[in-house]
Amino acid sequence: MTKYQKIWWFLWVIFFIFCLSHYICMLFWAKDIQAVTIEYGFYLLILAMGAVSVAPIKCGKKLLWFILFCCLATIYHLPEFQKITEIEACAEGKCQALTNLKISTTE
Repeated sequence: MTKYQKIWWFLWVIFFIFCLSHYICMLFWAKDIQAVTIEYGFYLLILAMGAVSVAPIKCGKKLLWFILFCCLATIYHLPEFQKITEIEACAEGKCQALTNLKISTTE
């Protein structure tokens, strides 16, 4: 390993430990555990993609990176993204979502 690869892996491990410890703290203090879990899953997938990019894997590296990239769609399960999707669906004429969101259509 070169000097720069060692520095990169050292920083990656430090960031991973920081992310993991912050996730544990947020589990105790956060009001919405589901949102915290989804967000930190997203962050860990980004870290995993970085690790795969630099790892000395000879075959299957692109496939593994692509699978991790596809897993990033878990961020869609955040409540904010679900509300945006339901509002967009209402704009297309499928307004049953308004009852779920309790959005006022009159001003």
